[in-house]
Amino acid sequence: MEAVNADGLSTSRLRGPHLARLELIGRFTKEDEPVRSLLDKMSLGTAIDLMINYVLRFYAKPCCYNDIVQYLWLLNDANKEELIDGLKEFIDSVIHQREQAGEDSDANCWAVIMNERLRRTIGNIDRMPREDRRKHVQLIIRGILQPNREQLAGTALAQLAAAILWNEWRVHGCMYRMVALTRALDIKSVQRDTLGYIMFPMPELCGRFNVGIVHYTEMVEVYEQAEKEISEALIGAYRNGAFMQVPNLVELADKMKRSAMSVGANELHRYLSALFAIDNIDEAVNTLHGSDDTIEWDLLTDNRDLSVIPSFERNIKQELDDIRRDTQQEFVDMTRLRHYLSQAIGSAGGAKGAGPEELGADVTLLKVHLEHCRQSYSVNEQQVISIMLLSLLLRVIFISYQYYRIFKGFFLKIHLVAKV
Repeated sequence: MEAVNADGLSTSRLRGPHLARLELIGRFTKEDEPVRSLLDKMSLGTAIDLMINYVLRFYAKPCCYNDIVQYLWLLNDANKEELIDGLKEFIDSVIHQREQAGEDSDANCWAVIMNERLRRTIGNIDRMPREDRRKHVQLIIRGILQPNREQLAGTALAQLAAAILWNEWRVHGCMYRMVALTRALDIKSVQRDTLGYIMFPMPELCGRFNVGIVHYTEMVEVYEQAEKEISEALIGAYRNGAFMQVPNLVELADKMKRSAMSVGANELHRYLSALFAIDNIDEAVNTLHGSDDTIEWDLLTDNRDLSVIPSFERNIKQELDDIRRDTQQEFVDMTRLRHYLSQAIGSAGGAKGAGPEELGADVTLLKVHLEHCRQSYSVNEQQVISIMLLSLLLRVIFISYQYYRIFKGFFLKIHLVAKV
């Protein structure tokens, strides 16, 4: 207790005494007021002073960020700004030392990594002036280009560089960069269900319809192959008497079958193929209509792994939970709207001998769900909603392709049936 309760900041070269102080402050802070008041008598120092002192002493250790980040909740907004200001002064001194020495040591490199990670976690990165952000990016680039860089530091720098790049690609719509990144991740077939969302719905939004057709065709094949392999595994389990495996295999089969990604990939595969890859009109109409299998929309599951890429953003867990909640239902509604529209167009074109009754039923489903989407999703510039994307895509199709006259007739039939 003497090492922990000593006056002033600890001068220990070991991380333990410094972290012990922060841990003790954290535990007392979580207690009721009578216990919290004891902190004033223990002379442990303030959380912000302890953190700055810790960073200055141990910034060269790869574990420094992970040690500090778990105690950031002890800081208020003013303390966080003070921490960022202290880091800025420290980084400026590191840059000065590097320029004086003419080389970049691994210790200086970890200082840059530590600063960038903490800024992202605290949320300061978006409020930085343009020149400061440019300077930070240049520091990361210099660190990557430095020869004989240790592997651990090089990996951390590459991770930060990737975070910067994919944000820029997102802002500027660099479709093929996204494709290259996805391929570089080397996603295996079995991971397509949990990681396939990375490319949804980038190809069609960027107008790269051929890329989209290839991507969604591969997705459909993955689910078909998975269904075949699971069925074979079930048969093998029964034959070999491995009955304990059967429930897990059945659960996996249901999970894959009811995956929202599976249904979405199938719909987009048919949708884009019919409009941009198939020359025969009858075949295109039949492809758009699809099968008559019933889709249990309310039972579709969200199998996405949103935490596969490490992030230093603040409140990332809560943010991912919010994203999952907000995007899953919208994704299902968007897929459902596309499904009903495709079926209505197919029925209007006489797909599989569809008559007025089938067309009327399909148009009714389309009208009901379209009204649901209008009521559920407000139209504003910040939110890209299903019907806006749909109308934009249809305008592109009508202007650019020879299907215009045929689709015009289809929609005329749909309009007449809807009036009736």
